[in-house]
Amino acid sequence: PIITTEPERGNSKALKILFLSSDTGGGHRASAESLAGQFELLYPGSTYHLLDLATESYLPPYNSIVSYYKHLSNHPSQWKLLYGVTNSRFMERAVDTNIKVMTVVCERGIRKKIKSLEPDVVV
Repeated sequence: PIITTEPERGNSKALKILFLSSDTGGGHRASAESLAGQFELLYPGSTYHLLDLATESYLPPYNSIVSYYKHLSNHPSQWKLLYGVTNSRFMERAVDTNIKVMTVVCERGIRKKIKSLEPDVVV
């Protein structure tokens, strides 16, 4: 569920906001920056940090997904070839299983990073 609260007049405290995301298209960074702007309006003086989970927390080869994505975005014929080779139920299950295992393995490190940044809000 999404919970929204309006700050009480005269009682707005600056917040440290942490966005968990990845620069793999889809407007993640733009969305985070837009939300950060809204936090700044509601809670003047607020700051934000964008934590790219893939780059900063994942294991190889997933920690390079951002550079792979950027490369493939600039080379659509390679993207099409990769899609054609990997577009199968078997590959979908293999990648899904890998991601689930990686999430469990990386969770402790991600939690440590979040705690070290001491955010008031995590998005």
